[in-house]
Amino acid sequence: MASPFGISDDAFKKSAGKTLNEVVEDWGNIAMMDLRESLQSKVKLTTQKGLEQSILAQPIAFDGKTLSVSITALPYAEFLNEGVQGVGGEMKNGSRWTNKAPGSPFSFKKDKKPSVKHFVDWSRLANRNPFAVRETVFRSGIRANHFIDDVVNGEFKKQFAEALSKVMGRAIEVDITLDFKK
Repeated sequence: MASPFGISDDAFKKSAGKTLNEVVEDWGNIAMMDLRESLQSKVKLTTQKGLEQSILAQPIAFDGKTLSVSITALPYAEFLNEGVQGVGGEMKNGSRWTNKAPGSPFSFKKDKKPSVKHFVDWSRLANRNPFAVRETVFRSGIRANHFIDDVVNGEFKKQFAEALSKVMGRAIEVDITLDFKK
Protein backbone atom coordinates (compact mmCIF):
# COMPACT_ATOMS: atom_id res chain seq x y z
CA MET A 1 0.00 0.00 0.00
CA ALA A 2 1.28 3.46 -0.80
CA SER A 3 1.50 6.08 1.88
CA PRO A 4 -0.87 9.06 1.74
CA PHE A 5 2.05 10.94 0.12
CA GLY A 6 2.11 8.61 -2.88
CA ILE A 7 5.38 7.02 -1.76
CA SER A 8 5.52 3.22 -1.87
CA ASP A 9 5.72 1.42 1.47
CA ASP A 10 9.19 0.14 0.57
CA ALA A 11 10.49 3.62 -0.27
CA PHE A 12 8.85 5.10 2.82
CA LYS A 13 10.32 2.37 5.06
CA LYS A 14 13.76 2.73 3.45
CA SER A 15 13.81 6.46 4.10
CA ALA A 16 11.96 6.66 7.43
CA GLY A 17 12.75 3.28 9.01
CA LYS A 18 9.08 2.32 9.33
CA THR A 19 6.02 2.51 7.17
CA LEU A 20 3.19 4.80 8.18
CA ASN A 21 1.11 1.63 8.75
CA GLU A 22 3.70 0.32 11.20
CA VAL A 23 3.74 3.56 13.17
CA VAL A 24 -0.07 3.65 13.44
CA GLU A 25 -0.15 -0.05 14.32
CA ASP A 26 2.52 0.47 17.01
CA TRP A 27 0.49 3.28 18.57
CA GLY A 28 -2.69 1.18 18.45
CA ASN A 29 -0.85 -1.53 20.38
CA ILE A 30 0.51 1.04 22.84
CA ALA A 31 -3.01 2.34 23.43
CA MET A 32 -4.30 -1.20 23.92
CA MET A 33 -1.63 -2.07 26.49
CA ASP A 34 -1.95 1.27 28.30
CA LEU A 35 -5.75 0.88 28.51
CA ARG A 36 -5.36 -2.60 29.98
CA GLU A 37 -2.85 -1.34 32.55
CA SER A 38 -5.06 1.62 33.42
CA LEU A 39 -8.04 -0.67 33.94
CA GLN A 40 -5.97 -3.02 36.12
CA SER A 41 -4.86 -0.13 38.31
CA LYS A 42 -8.44 1.18 38.74
CA VAL A 43 -10.24 -2.07 39.57
CA LYS A 44 -9.98 -2.73 43.29
CA LEU A 45 -12.06 -5.91 43.54
CA THR A 46 -11.67 -9.38 42.07
CA THR A 47 -12.97 -9.75 38.51
CA GLN A 48 -12.81 -12.34 35.74
CA LYS A 49 -10.85 -9.85 33.59
CA GLY A 50 -13.28 -10.14 30.68
CA LEU A 51 -13.23 -6.42 29.99
CA GLU A 52 -9.45 -6.25 30.17
CA GLN A 53 -9.11 -9.14 27.74
CA SER A 54 -11.65 -7.60 25.36
CA ILE A 55 -9.54 -4.46 24.81
CA LEU A 56 -8.04 -5.04 21.37
CA ALA A 57 -6.38 -2.95 18.68
CA GLN A 58 -8.13 -3.69 15.39
CA PRO A 59 -6.44 -3.92 11.99
CA ILE A 60 -5.53 -0.63 10.35
CA ALA A 61 -8.10 0.85 7.99
CA PHE A 62 -7.30 3.18 5.10
CA ASP A 63 -10.16 4.86 3.23
CA GLY A 64 -8.01 6.63 0.67
CA LYS A 65 -7.50 9.68 2.89
CA THR A 66 -7.40 8.56 6.51
CA LEU A 67 -5.25 5.89 8.12
CA SER A 68 -6.85 4.77 11.37
CA VAL A 69 -6.73 2.14 14.06
CA SER A 70 -9.67 1.35 16.33
CA ILE A 71 -9.54 0.04 19.86
CA THR A 72 -12.53 -2.11 20.78
CA ALA A 73 -13.77 -3.44 24.11
CA LEU A 74 -16.90 -4.88 25.66
CA PRO A 75 -19.75 -2.34 25.54
CA TYR A 76 -19.73 -1.66 29.29
CA ALA A 77 -16.21 -0.15 29.12
CA GLU A 78 -17.75 3.25 28.47
CA PHE A 79 -20.01 2.92 31.53
CA LEU A 80 -17.03 2.15 33.78
CA ASN A 81 -15.09 5.05 32.32
CA GLU A 82 -17.92 7.61 32.64
CA GLY A 83 -19.84 6.08 35.54
CA VAL A 84 -23.62 5.59 35.71
CA GLN A 85 -26.06 7.63 37.77
CA GLY A 86 -28.17 5.62 40.19
CA VAL A 87 -31.89 6.20 40.61
CA GLY A 88 -31.57 6.97 44.31
CA GLY A 89 -34.48 6.45 46.63
CA GLU A 90 -34.86 5.71 50.29
CA MET A 91 -33.33 2.76 52.11
CA LYS A 92 -35.35 0.67 54.55
CA ASN A 93 -33.62 2.48 57.46
CA GLY A 94 -34.87 5.83 56.14
CA SER A 95 -31.56 7.17 54.80
CA ARG A 96 -31.07 8.10 51.13
CA TRP A 97 -28.96 6.25 48.59
CA THR A 98 -25.82 8.18 47.60
CA ASN A 99 -25.41 8.75 43.87
CA LYS A 100 -21.84 7.69 42.96
CA ALA A 101 -21.80 9.40 39.54
CA PRO A 102 -24.00 12.51 39.59
CA GLY A 103 -22.25 14.06 36.56
CA SER A 104 -22.37 10.99 34.31
CA PRO A 105 -24.18 11.16 30.97
CA PHE A 106 -25.46 7.62 31.68
CA SER A 107 -28.20 6.72 34.11
CA PHE A 108 -30.46 3.85 35.08
CA LYS A 109 -34.17 4.24 34.32
CA LYS A 110 -36.37 4.35 37.42
CA ASP A 111 -38.68 1.62 36.14
CA LYS A 112 -36.04 -0.75 34.71
CA LYS A 113 -33.50 -2.49 36.93
CA PRO A 114 -30.54 -4.16 35.25
CA SER A 115 -30.75 -7.92 34.99
CA VAL A 116 -29.27 -9.95 37.83
CA LYS A 117 -27.35 -11.99 35.23
CA HIS A 118 -24.93 -9.07 34.83
CA PHE A 119 -23.89 -9.38 38.48
CA VAL A 120 -23.84 -13.14 39.09
CA ASP A 121 -20.20 -13.85 38.18
CA TRP A 122 -18.77 -10.85 40.01
CA SER A 123 -21.02 -11.47 43.04
CA ARG A 124 -19.77 -15.05 43.27
CA LEU A 125 -16.12 -13.87 43.16
CA ALA A 126 -16.85 -11.24 45.82
CA ASN A 127 -18.94 -13.65 47.90
CA ARG A 128 -21.99 -11.38 47.73
CA ASN A 129 -25.65 -11.86 46.88
CA PRO A 130 -26.22 -10.91 43.20
CA PHE A 131 -29.68 -9.50 43.96
CA ALA A 132 -28.25 -7.23 46.67
CA VAL A 133 -25.43 -6.12 44.36
CA ARG A 134 -27.90 -5.37 41.58
CA GLU A 135 -30.05 -3.29 43.95
CA THR A 136 -27.04 -1.34 45.24
CA VAL A 137 -25.77 -0.61 41.73
CA PHE A 138 -29.27 0.35 40.54
CA ARG A 139 -29.83 2.72 43.46
CA SER A 140 -26.37 4.27 43.90
CA GLY A 141 -24.95 3.88 40.39
CA ILE A 142 -21.40 3.12 39.29
CA ARG A 143 -18.54 5.45 40.16
CA ALA A 144 -16.54 6.62 37.11
CA ASN A 145 -13.01 5.27 37.07
CA HIS A 146 -11.81 7.18 33.94
CA PHE A 147 -9.52 4.33 32.82
CA ILE A 148 -9.98 5.40 29.17
CA ASP A 149 -9.72 9.16 29.80
CA ASP A 150 -6.46 8.68 31.71
CA VAL A 151 -4.86 7.03 28.66
CA VAL A 152 -6.42 8.54 25.54
CA ASN A 153 -5.91 12.17 26.42
CA GLY A 154 -4.17 15.23 25.04
CA GLU A 155 -0.71 13.97 26.01
CA PHE A 156 -1.23 10.63 24.27
CA LYS A 157 -2.48 12.35 21.12
CA LYS A 158 0.46 14.76 21.21
CA GLN A 159 3.00 11.90 21.51
CA PHE A 160 1.27 10.00 18.70
CA ALA A 161 1.33 13.09 16.46
CA GLU A 162 5.02 13.65 17.27
CA ALA A 163 5.85 10.04 16.37
CA LEU A 164 4.01 10.42 13.06
CA SER A 165 5.67 13.78 12.35
CA LYS A 166 9.10 12.34 13.05
CA VAL A 167 8.62 9.43 10.64
CA MET A 168 6.95 11.57 7.97
CA GLY A 169 9.63 14.23 8.32
CA ARG A 170 12.39 11.67 7.69
CA ALA A 171 10.55 10.28 4.65
CA ILE A 172 9.97 13.71 3.15
CA GLU A 173 13.51 14.85 3.90
CA VAL A 174 15.00 11.81 2.15
CA ASP A 175 12.50 12.06 -0.69
CA ILE A 176 13.45 15.70 -1.31
CA THR A 177 17.12 14.78 -1.17
CA LEU A 178 16.55 12.04 -3.72
CA ASP A 179 14.73 14.49 -6.01
CA PHE A 180 17.65 16.91 -5.92
CA LYS A 181 20.08 14.15 -6.83
CA LYS A 182 18.17 13.27 -10.01
